[in-house]
Amino acid sequence: MGAKQRNWTAPDGSRQKAWAVSFMARRPEGGSERIRKSGFRTRREAEAWETAERERRAKQVSENHSDLTLAEVLDSWLHAADKGLVGASRSMPPRSAPIAAWCGCT
Repeated sequence: MGAKQRNWTAPDGSRQKAWAVSFMARRPEGGSERIRKSGFRTRREAEAWETAERERRAKQVSENHSDLTLAEVLDSWLHAADKGLVGASRSMPPRSAPIAAWCGCT
């Protein structure tokens, strides 16, 4: 779990503390993002929120892709690669290039 205690001094000089959560999650359209939330009173609250949020996001990703064909998945991945959202090589040929350029046969 990614729960950590955060301590700070408020403007009035009082010491404050709260629990915060930070983790990486996949996006439904591809790639990933860092999820952060703070202000939990206890570690248990922070970890419970993290578990629920991870489950919700995993369900969202699987529901979005449950009825896709292989061709649709590949097209989506290529589109994300063109935008730099997935770990594709920067030296990838454009999608309009002949197939020989894709396999390195040129």
